[in-house]
Amino acid sequence: MLILIENVFKDSPSRRKIVEGLFNMGISIRAGRFWIGPIEVPTSEVAKAFSVNRRTVYETIRQIESNHVIATIMANVTSEVNCTQIAPLIGNQVIEMDVATGLFQKVFTEFGDFIAGRSIKVTEVLSRTDGKRKSFIRAVFRNILQGKDIEDLKRIKGVLKVRVVTPDLDSPSYLCKVCEVVACPNKVSSTLQQETVETVRIR
Repeated sequence: MLILIENVFKDSPSRRKIVEGLFNMGISIRAGRFWIGPIEVPTSEVAKAFSVNRRTVYETIRQIESNHVIATIMANVTSEVNCTQIAPLIGNQVIEMDVATGLFQKVFTEFGDFIAGRSIKVTEVLSRTDGKRKSFIRAVFRNILQGKDIEDLKRIKGVLKVRVVTPDLDSPSYLCKVCEVVACPNKVSSTLQQETVETVRIR
């Protein structure tokens, strides 16, 4: 998709920046207006976000709507929940791998084998490649992978760089310490454990 956007807006870097930004953020354009799902985003806020004037934004909309392919794509763009910023706050680990151009399929397959061969619980995987720009695979793990596992990922042919965000369970920002949810995959309440034991004894 980004290659198509780059080609259509190759003569206008400012408009291209706007369209690529909207696409990456999941903001659609329908009937000349900006939307995140059913919520309309004011044109002035879009202009402010991309540091351009509203005239540039309106010109971008007109160019989009004059191209059937781009207009159709941007009308159907949707935002997705990305838990990678939240995951470390609830005790999950985030690993992101930059992948060499042309080797995405191979790396993705070997990454799947890596997960299948270990007792690893994965809660989210996000990946992207367009065959030209940056390709990446990002995963959220409920388990904390140790040094050897990280080194195994680095050794996969085609992996350029591995970034790891490991939760700090002693940090004040660790939310599971203050969360009121009792039964949760990230936390088993001692109260719940005690009640379960007592119930078993009664039976």
